[in-house]
Amino acid sequence: MGNSMSAELPETMLALKIDSDNPKGKVTEVPIPEPQPGEALIKVLRAGVCNTDLEIQKGYMGFQGILGHEFVGIVHSVNGSAAQRDAWTWIGKRVCGDINICCQSCDICSLGTDRSRNHCPNRTVLGILNKDGTMAEYLTLPINNLHEVPENVSDGDAVFAEPLAAACRIVEQNVINFDEDRVAILGDGKLGLMIAEVLGREFLKAQDDTEKSKGVEGKSVPKPLLLGKHANKMKLVEESGVQCRNISDCKDEEGNIRPEYTQQFDVVIDATGNSAGIAISTSLTRPMGTIVLKSTCASGDLFNAAPFVIDELKVVGSRCGPFPKALQLLSISDDSDETNDDGSAGCCQASSCIKGLNATKYITRYYPLSQAEEALAFAAERSTMKVQIICSPLGEVIEENKVA
Repeated sequence: MGNSMSAELPETMLALKIDSDNPKGKVTEVPIPEPQPGEALIKVLRAGVCNTDLEIQKGYMGFQGILGHEFVGIVHSVNGSAAQRDAWTWIGKRVCGDINICCQSCDICSLGTDRSRNHCPNRTVLGILNKDGTMAEYLTLPINNLHEVPENVSDGDAVFAEPLAAACRIVEQNVINFDEDRVAILGDGKLGLMIAEVLGREFLKAQDDTEKSKGVEGKSVPKPLLLGKHANKMKLVEESGVQCRNISDCKDEEGNIRPEYTQQFDVVIDATGNSAGIAISTSLTRPMGTIVLKSTCASGDLFNAAPFVIDELKVVGSRCGPFPKALQLLSISDDSDETNDDGSAGCCQASSCIKGLNATKYITRYYPLSQAEEALAFAAERSTMKVQIICSPLGEVIEENKVA
């Protein structure tokens, strides 16, 4: 297997596994996985529960295996050559990881861009497609997928690297001009709030950069608008550079979007997690505007193509994003003035107006791995924000009032 930490491994581990007999998952004993060539064996400290996990329980992707794709852990061992990203140096490091495992041999992988990261036709996906996931004591992942977690980022924050990276993907796709575009974010669920955290900071950074470079105030572009249903959730992003409004305030008595909001936005991001969000997005988006789809739904209503054709709307799918940018964002403190190696600011970085992000404020409850079934059930409740599963006692001390 290659080098490893000195601790002896047992033969089996606890894991939340989905199969035909247990479509919603069951905690059971399974063999500890053995890393294949080029892979690391990682001791999972914490795993996160996201909406995609709940959709998988409903049949999304037809997945069977160990559930979960959000995690932070410690590299226990590696099975790789010394030439492979200095394989042995990863042992003992605290890491999170890209969830798409690419074949590294097809034409798309040869491009070496975000296209290969997300769209290898032969890929497996951690906890989603033909690859056991994170709700376990151990997992395996290619060394090339690993990202070291900065020392000043807590375990609880590090688990948010994957959903934050997905939010940063919107910035990476260059679909928004923050100096000019009116932006709406639809949905105040877990992903919608992460998107608000990122896009709000990008807006503030753009305004700040304009003032510094031109010596004038930024253009009178309104802050991105987060439309949700829960005042307590939207309050969590009130200092992130967005404005918040209840979606009901944007509708008339018949449930239609009011004229003052109809076709008023250049870019609308749908993060509702349901098919109804697409219909609302078409009403909010101006002709020839852009709708960014972040929702993955197991099923939906009949699709109405008319507004997309009549208003010539552009639809952009958006999924996994850049982990380095997410970790960079999580590591910013309110007095940080760090930049990228090339001196550039990067995503949400190096601006005096950008606040640090404490993602642990979103955690509603922690569950031990032995209660992962209960964790998923609790995560599905409407009042729940974020659930984290404690997979190892090696992690940091957690708030006792949030322990199940």
